[in-house]
Parts: sequence; structure tokens; C-alpha cells
Amino acid sequence: MADSATESDKFTVLQAMHDPTLFTPLYQKYLLPVYKYVFSKVFDALVAEDITSQTFMTALQSLPALRQPERFSSWLFSIAHNKTMDWFRQQKHQVQLEQESEGKFIAGDADPQFDEVVWLRKIIGGLDKTDQEILRLRFVANLTFSETAGVMMSTENKVKKRYYRLIEHLRNLMEVDHD
Repeated sequence: MADSATESDKFTVLQAMHDPTLFTPLYQKYLLPVYKYVFSKVFDALVAEDITSQTFMTALQSLPALRQPERFSSWLFSIAHNKTMDWFRQQKHQVQLEQESEGKFIAGDADPQFDEVVWLRKIIGGLDKTDQEILRLRFVANLTFSETAGVMMSTENKVKKRYYRLIEHLRNLMEVDHD
């Protein structure tokens, strides 16, 4: 059963398919979540803005070909993922999450929880890429399990199972480190 947000998106997507000027509400709703998702991968505000812009341009241009309007958010984040991977390929290197994030944090003001954040980022950076992606889609992009599964081309049950195992694993790591 679809939730009201998905139904609302579906209605807006169907309208925008026929009139691109009606794409604006979708852009406004998803701009910040897409940007945060991309930024969590590239750790560069200008690059994240550029990739986010490319994502929405591609979505707008490809909207008439969208076969499942009810899966708009999954489709949009798949585009964002692909655009981000294209950027990494163009750079001819993969930025390591822990190196990049530590460098960006150090430049900021000192925070009493700084060590905790750096530690958590190192732990997450050491996770399997699929697990990192699940965390980004769930926590950064705020996608539902269904939407996350759509982006990852998996089933909702598999994503849920992996997510809950991952959360338990992280919880255990935190308990061991704090004993």
C-alpha cells in the first residue's frame, strides 16, 4: 500500500510529465535531500551543487520516459548516484571517506564531540560500499526502505534485513569501544 507522500509525488510526476513547468514542487521537495546525499559522497560543496544540478536536469529531461511515477524518489536518487559515480570516474580516483571527511572537519571549529564523529566516520568508511550506501540513503537522504530498495535494485526485505544487521553491528562496535 502506498503512503500519501508517494501518492502525492505520483500525481505531481504525472502532471510534470505533460507540463515540465509543474516539476518545480518535486525540485523543491528533493533538492536538499539529493544535495545532502551527494555531499555525503564527495565532501565538496561546489561539486555537490554541480552534481545535484546535473541530477535534476537529467530527471527533468528524462521524466517523460519514467515508467513508474510512484517510484520517482528511487529513480531520482539512482540518477544522483550515477552522476556521482560519473564524477568519480572523471577524477580517475576514489576519494576515501575517512581522509576527506577528517580534513573537512578539522578545518571547522572544535567540537566536544569531534572525536566521536571522527571515530564514527572511520567506522562507516571501513564498511562495505553497499552498507555505506544504505546508511546514506536512509539517514542522509531520508528515504524509506522501499525507496532505498528501489535505488539499490533490491527487495525491501533484503534492505531491511541488511540495515538492521548493520545497525546492530555498529551498536556492538560502539559498546566495545566505550567499555
